[in-house]
Amino acid sequence: MLIDCHCHSAHSFDGHELVEQICRRAEELGFGVLAITDHCDLYPARYPLDEVRAAVCASVDETAKLRESWDGGLKLLTGFELGEAVDYPDIAEEILALREVDVVLGSIHRAGDIVDFYYLDCKGESLDRINILMDDYFDRLLRLVDWGKFNVLTHLTYPLRYIVGDAGIPLELGHWQDKIDALFARIIEKGIALEVNASGLRQKIGRPLPDEPLLRRYLELGGRLVSLGSDAHRYEDIGSGVEACQRMLKGLGFQEACYFVKRQPQMVRL
Repeated sequence: MLIDCHCHSAHSFDGHELVEQICRRAEELGFGVLAITDHCDLYPARYPLDEVRAAVCASVDETAKLRESWDGGLKLLTGFELGEAVDYPDIAEEILALREVDVVLGSIHRAGDIVDFYYLDCKGESLDRINILMDDYFDRLLRLVDWGKFNVLTHLTYPLRYIVGDAGIPLELGHWQDKIDALFARIIEKGIALEVNASGLRQKIGRPLPDEPLLRRYLELGGRLVSLGSDAHRYEDIGSGVEACQRMLKGLGFQEACYFVKRQPQMVRL
């Protein structure tokens, strides 16, 4: 069964497609499970909280309503991507209470004084500055996992999209392996799934986030819960790379992937 548990509609600030269009496309591609997980980024200086709340509710409500009338074989799931919850845990708790959903993705997109690695001119930054940002990024991930009120840790190596992929800076993660191992140990203990984000396969970096060496390490440490997501924001990217990631996981020795229904993991054989 093909599953895509990370997909953005026009309810995301950077999304483009209607929820129904996304679902029809996923079913055409042979997917059995699809989660609509629009952005809920807690950074009030850039994303007004009233707009964030409204977007989350609109996305979940539209997806739930469509599910009631869905006439196909696709299992349609509700959810959202909760970004930067470590900065505003009280607001995050409030948003979690707005709607009952199937899955909450937990993500970090920023570090230090930057809004998002997406906007960082990596070529204009020194390697020392990038290392400092990466230190802070992994520290923020550790704090997010300690908070832990989400189901899936998304795109673990998100900054590499821009540092390695776009800027071509050959950053190695060995310096942060201890922090990564600590992250893996904590999500294993808490029952949080690790996402294999397929977006990197269609971007300059050319590999999933995280990639094979980190997934192998996660497996070595006892990690078994893995989720899959295209992180699509456009029609043509829906489901993109997910099948390749499922094959990769099976080749590494993973037996199952998971999706969430009412915040509880459901296992699927690879």
